[in-house]
Amino acid sequence: ALNNREAYFAPSFFQPGICDTHVTTGMNWDDAASTPIEDIRTGQTVVLGNTGFRPNTMVLGKGAWDLLVDHPDIVGRVNAGQTPGGPATVLRNTVAQLLELDQILVMEAVQNTAGKGLADSLGFIGTSLDALLCYSAPSPGLMVPAAGYTFSWTGFLGASQNGMRMKRFRMDHLESDRVEIDQAYDQKLVASELGYF
Repeated sequence: ALNNREAYFAPSFFQPGICDTHVTTGMNWDDAASTPIEDIRTGQTVVLGNTGFRPNTMVLGKGAWDLLVDHPDIVGRVNAGQTPGGPATVLRNTVAQLLELDQILVMEAVQNTAGKGLADSLGFIGTSLDALLCYSAPSPGLMVPAAGYTFSWTGFLGASQNGMRMKRFRMDHLESDRVEIDQAYDQKLVASELGYF
């Protein structure tokens, strides 16, 4: 069910042309001469200057996170916490604190794009080396700005707060249990100016 949400998000929101600001830095973060911290802070400053809201969330493809977490600029800032016998650990919350973000989300869901009966073709849904900075409302509300919202229909019979319900029942003729998940949600871009891709 969560893979379904990520598969919907990636092509609809995690690509150029969705946010008001889209930039190309000129070099990937796997280049030691690249400046990911400055790139991210520039994005935060641009959105803040245009809207009055500072991006508090960064969404990364798995590839971009792997490059960022190993970049010398990031490692150099967190290795001061290293202790004898204990290596410096670069965790998402550590990098988020360093970049003054509330959260870093990494697209790690995997999907099989092969047709039925064909050999598996597994891959990450968020494969790109891209990053999305956006303002995400800490407490969503009708008149509360955010780059986007996921709207969930909680009136869906038996649905939880996120618009999802699960059913599990026995299928004796198959000698197995069946689990079904129903979802009633929609992801909407609300303010493209609150995003920086």
